[in-house]
Amino acid sequence: MRGRIIALVAVAIVLGACDKDPVSPVASGPMRVPAAAPRGAVSWTDQVIGETGPGSTYSLNMPSNWNGTLVVYVHGFVDAALPVTLPNVNALRDALGEAGYAVALSSFSENGYDFKDGLQRTHQLSGLFTSRFGKPSRTIVMGHSLGGLITLALAEKYPTQYQGALPMCGVVGGTRRELQYIGDVRALFDYYYPNVLPGDAGSLPIITNLNAQILGPAQAAIMANPTNAIIMANIGQTPLPGINPTEIITSLLTAVGFHARGLADITDRAQGRVPYGNDDVTYTSIPFNPLMPALNAGVQRFTLAPNASQWLEHNYEPTGALGIPVITLHTTRDPVVPIFHEGILAVKVDGTGSSANLLQRSVNRYGHCTFQLSEMTGALNDLNTWISTGIKPAQ
Repeated sequence: MRGRIIALVAVAIVLGACDKDPVSPVASGPMRVPAAAPRGAVSWTDQVIGETGPGSTYSLNMPSNWNGTLVVYVHGFVDAALPVTLPNVNALRDALGEAGYAVALSSFSENGYDFKDGLQRTHQLSGLFTSRFGKPSRTIVMGHSLGGLITLALAEKYPTQYQGALPMCGVVGGTRRELQYIGDVRALFDYYYPNVLPGDAGSLPIITNLNAQILGPAQAAIMANPTNAIIMANIGQTPLPGINPTEIITSLLTAVGFHARGLADITDRAQGRVPYGNDDVTYTSIPFNPLMPALNAGVQRFTLAPNASQWLEHNYEPTGALGIPVITLHTTRDPVVPIFHEGILAVKVDGTGSSANLLQRSVNRYGHCTFQLSEMTGALNDLNTWISTGIKPAQ
């Protein structure tokens, strides 16, 4: 059981955000890559790799059977300490090429929760593509996790430059709600499992071994008292996804693992202040209501600093104003970016009167971004048809 859960938690967690208009692309040293040998039915007639900005790399891919649509892909959160490279999405890229789509994608200039740079580098791609291959008949932006939030931001900010958007497992309820969830999970973990983990929801020592310092001790404590994990899953502010104890425990480990992996990077970006506060939060639970007074009295409290609050707003809070067709895709039991994000987005979109431009799809499955290629390409094909015909697809 121990090895199984830790293996499930050792996943790449994807996220990002920005508030200023992207700068113009500054390309350096683009080179033509020999057309790849056909993979299945795909044959790339031209593939170009180059660099923009400080350290980001882009890739432009033209299939022999191009249908005239350009797909701009946005990757998710990558640990800040890892090397900056092109996202490894070759299977998805080739599946899109087989369907006739040209594909453009990019690394960011740096890893971590860099929404601003991710948005800028992604927004440059359509111009780079047009300068090389000519203007596409339409451009669709799609992305995973943090890339899903960037996808939504591009759709809201530039509805005349993109004709459709496909955020997948995206932080579409906004960075503030995502980090509130992660912070609340860590704060409640420390209440229910005191003195198990180093640091707290607002600060951590340097984490050099995630398994030894965080996941191993957390799992041992949970397995000794799994009831408290079940209680946490039934608290309104920490709805750990799962339909059985294994999924719930994995979701709890995933959340505290994400907190440990990302806290230093996010705090540094927020001018040294942790972008989390719970001093005005009243934790609630319908099935465990009698336990809530003690929790609210005993949980450690943190205050969100004004500059950290501003960083959250900039990185990014969706407006819900959709001027182009948007299809979202989410697994029902996502332990990294819970599906409650979709409900938040739906309310915002309804408030702007643009619900006709939103179609939300869910896949009954556990995991973060655990979609099949057919589910992603199917959603993209439906979006492309929606743009072409003006007829909103079925759910």
